[in-house]
Amino acid sequence: QSKNFFRHCLLNGTTTVVAYLSSFLEAAQIAFEEASRTKIRAYLGLTLMDRGVPKEIQTTAVDAQKNMLSLIDTYHKKNGCEFVVTPRFALSCTDALLTLCGEVSHAYKLFLQTHISENTAEVEETLRLFPQCKSYTDVYNVTGCLHERTLLGHGIHLEAKERQLIREKKSAVIHCPTSNNFLGSGIFSYDTLHKEKTRI
Repeated sequence: QSKNFFRHCLLNGTTTVVAYLSSFLEAAQIAFEEASRTKIRAYLGLTLMDRGVPKEIQTTAVDAQKNMLSLIDTYHKKNGCEFVVTPRFALSCTDALLTLCGEVSHAYKLFLQTHISENTAEVEETLRLFPQCKSYTDVYNVTGCLHERTLLGHGIHLEAKERQLIREKKSAVIHCPTSNNFLGSGIFSYDTLHKEKTRI
């Protein structure tokens, strides 16, 4: 599947891709190997989750650290590939895992990709799970996951103070009209973020 994915990216004129991989180390290794073979520029991350998902795809903070360091050592900045720290999103991560992701991304100066404010139910549940935080965006901020190399997917329901925090941290909101339209959970306020000079 990895081979077909990268091949079709190139066939469609996509020469750089940022992607979430499987949560399994072996599958991630295969993806990096295939990306290297196709010569595509690939920013790839092992998807990390340690709560709210089936046990089979959970990763403890200890294993997450070991697996990330292994992939960084083997593939980062080699053959056009870079490793991206990838906590799936706040709902599927504990404070400990998010904090680890923040630490690793800072220590190795890595990109960090995750999801944010995709729908209102997600926002409400995130605030319930992280009552010590002021907002969904603040969850990533207090755990060290919000910085100048952070890529925040969706961002449909960001409040003004969250957008301000994202600007202060120089993070970027990644917008995919097709994905957001398919989800049917709201319209991304591109004009608002553009006028406010939020990185998009």
